[in-house]
Amino acid sequence: MILLMQIEEKEGRKGNYRQTREWGENGDYIKDTDWTDHGRKDHTNPHDHYYENNSTGGTKKRGGPISR
Repeated sequence: MILLMQIEEKEGRKGNYRQTREWGENGDYIKDTDWTDHGRKDHTNPHDHYYENNSTGGTKKRGGPISR
């Protein structure tokens, strides 16, 4: 369940783009959605980055791009 969503403008190497971030019930990041392809062929517009557990038990890490 998503409890909070934030929309912001991020600065990228090829210009600014919109990003949304979603948090879950426990306050952990669920995913970021980048509303750009960053000028890269291996990214779609938009695409998601889900946060994954860190093997050391620390802060979750941002996963690779997932096409929508």
